[in-house]
Amino acid sequence: MSGSNNGKSERSREQSPPAHNPSNLRTRLKNFLRMGDHHDINRLDLEFETYRLVDLHRALDLSFSSHEGFTVSTSSLGGLLVKGMNDQFEQLRSPHLDTLLSVETWSGFGWTGKERLRTGPGRTTDFPRHALYLVTQGAHRLILQVYHEEAGPPRLLIASRGSHEEIEWTSEMLERLRRWMARHSCYRTHLLQPIQEASTGELTFKFLSPPDSTEIRLPEPLRDELEQSFLRFRRQRGILKELGFEARRGILLQGEPGTGKTVTCRYLKSELPDHTFFVVDSNVFHVLDSVFRVARALAPSVVIIEDVDMIAQDRRAGLQSWILGDLLNLLDGIQDRDDVGIVLTSNSGEFLERALVDRPGRIDHVIRYQPPPEEQRGHLLRSFTRHVTVQMEETVLVSMTAGLTPAQIREVVKRACIQSMGRQKGTWSKTLMEEDFKCGLQSLRKSREIGREKRIGLTMVEPARFGT
Repeated sequence: MSGSNNGKSERSREQSPPAHNPSNLRTRLKNFLRMGDHHDINRLDLEFETYRLVDLHRALDLSFSSHEGFTVSTSSLGGLLVKGMNDQFEQLRSPHLDTLLSVETWSGFGWTGKERLRTGPGRTTDFPRHALYLVTQGAHRLILQVYHEEAGPPRLLIASRGSHEEIEWTSEMLERLRRWMARHSCYRTHLLQPIQEASTGELTFKFLSPPDSTEIRLPEPLRDELEQSFLRFRRQRGILKELGFEARRGILLQGEPGTGKTVTCRYLKSELPDHTFFVVDSNVFHVLDSVFRVARALAPSVVIIEDVDMIAQDRRAGLQSWILGDLLNLLDGIQDRDDVGIVLTSNSGEFLERALVDRPGRIDHVIRYQPPPEEQRGHLLRSFTRHVTVQMEETVLVSMTAGLTPAQIREVVKRACIQSMGRQKGTWSKTLMEEDFKCGLQSLRKSREIGREKRIGLTMVEPARFGT
């Protein structure tokens, strides 16, 4: 395995093994299916979403174990016995299953290489490309092939005898395959970011790094509020259902940028390790329905919609968006059986649609973030400066950072480090003086003032003065 970070598949070629004689390949496949001249072939072509390719590979690549009551051998597919390891799959250069079963003589028989796919944060696995899986269970026979070209979605090609009994067995086996993919999906319990591929429009999911609970520092009152308003509802949802209450829950995190909303979301994931989390940003707002569908399939789950201000503006302001209607319908459509929690984040709740925030069942609780108080600023400063030596009174530094958000306090410390490096020639002593923090704070405030200025074109213009 190797650690790829882009979340996309990588395809590579392997050196071809010694050439095989393919002249009887179609005959071999039909003999495997125990096909006579009077038998019809039952062919199926199932299309899957792109993100499910990795789970399809895992399911077919001997990932089944002793499930569903089958007898399992060392060369098995969930108890569906596969021909020995050498014949488990036959790989071909242009290997569409329909062609293999139709063409009398096939040329170019050889290895097709492998497909490298992400199977978790920092993990990749190589799977055979276009493999043929020859499956048996008793007298039943089946050929499966994962077929995936760059230009289209992955497909599962299937061939079996056309008898009624064989068709029923094939349908039963495929249903077990689907259930396995849902239960053992590599995405389950992870922190995911939905992404829409620019070239194909397909929805995929990027694995985000898991939260480190030892580095997440939230004030005690905020942790208590999260416990009372959300976490306890998620943990006790089974009991709530038994009592006849709805278990679904939605909260809104409201505060200026940098006040800790993102850290809060990571904290929630660390407290709910058995949940699959989806972090939705503005790039995929228009495919929210697809994200919710996947969240239901990977439940228990939590969908985090960041910066909901961009779509949930008050209709009275004349800024109604069709995406807002979709969001309200999706929230209303969540059922207890779906087991999906909702977290929305907003920079300002002033203009949020009231139908979103005032109706229990959509948003049940609002948490408002303020700049951290004195005690929390002290905790943050000690954390951000733990690798350097600070040559000034902590109380003075805490006072200097009053009114700043956690992200801004971190930025002040970073700028102070840069200032100290520039002030000290040669080897840096990793020592920060009061003047370094003052320069960092002054630099931050100056950048904030520039950010607030409104520019039109390339120049600043004075407002017109009337009556003078």
